[in-house]
Amino acid sequence: MHWIARHILKRLAFSDSQRYNDLKPDDVEGNLFQYHARSLEKQGLIHRDETGYRLTATGQTFVADLSQTKLMHTRRLPRPVVMVVCQNPHGEYLLFRWKRQPYRRFVSLPFGRQILGQSVRDMAAEQLFFKTGYEASLSYLGHVDIIIKATNSPTDHLSVGVFGGENLKKISEPDGLTGKVLWSHLRDIPEAQTVAGLREIVAWVENPQRDPLLEIIVSQS
Repeated sequence: MHWIARHILKRLAFSDSQRYNDLKPDDVEGNLFQYHARSLEKQGLIHRDETGYRLTATGQTFVADLSQTKLMHTRRLPRPVVMVVCQNPHGEYLLFRWKRQPYRRFVSLPFGRQILGQSVRDMAAEQLFFKTGYEASLSYLGHVDIIIKATNSPTDHLSVGVFGGENLKKISEPDGLTGKVLWSHLRDIPEAQTVAGLREIVAWVENPQRDPLLEIIVSQS
């Protein structure tokens, strides 16, 4: 992001509105300032009216994701995920072998990204159906934080809302584009073929005295 755009967003982050003369840096030509201001307007981040410039609702959300330092760099945030844990009467887990990167060829519990505006429960039901073709009665089990590090620096961070699924009902066959459904005991799947944290999550779910929060830190070479 250009420093003038960062300047505009930072000033507006700490005010209701700013007039042109107050917002434009003294050493910046008017045409150059207006170029960056119009660019932010086209992105829907700021709006100009008779009171001056102000952040839009989208702009307010955008600056919330920026650091509070002078440069206001974009901060990397955890990825919100929903996951569903289901077992059959034989004790096998409902699993998913991915075809798509970054989990291609790995096995996990059914999970997917939470989408803006959709509740975690609705998203859990949608991901279960989309990935496996099942519907189920869902109950919230707790939260899992998975931080994956390489050489002590985080490379990924999943913030996972975990639901248990009961009374499963097969509604349809999934299209299979993202991956393949399978029922299996974890002991029958090599650990090298499972996503990071899978066994820790299953052990946590199976513990009746589990803490509502599980933290997993995975170090990768």
